[in-house]
Amino acid sequence: VQTLRVITARPHTETLDFPPKGKSPGDVYVFEATILSANGRAVLGRLRGTQTDIKIEHGMETVQGMLTYQLGAGSEIVVSGLSANPLHAGRFLIKSKPFVRAVLGGTGTYSGVGGTVTTKRLTATRYLQVFRLSH
Repeated sequence: VQTLRVITARPHTETLDFPPKGKSPGDVYVFEATILSANGRAVLGRLRGTQTDIKIEHGMETVQGMLTYQLGAGSEIVVSGLSANPLHAGRFLIKSKPFVRAVLGGTGTYSGVGGTVTTKRLTATRYLQVFRLSH
């Protein structure tokens, strides 16, 4: 098992707000962010993906994510799974709560991998990503 720790930072998001107006099931968030080394000093790549609102309950929004971590020329890790957002506009993931999602596969250096990624929001613009990968 290989462990890879990175930080994703400064996400840029576009929201596709389908009726009814405001947060509701079916809304889609399209985003991208910078991937940094675990110490936050070196840029390693880009995170791009979508999250679709599935349900609003208990003061949070459950979303289904499809994410691609681009980590060098031709090397990507593809991830999918559920997480939860606070209902406040512009915020993603409940702070300090870890969310575990499945690694569906990869390309290049990560060809044939499986495993999980655990994501935890650190600040409004920084997220810790801990991959546990196996071939």
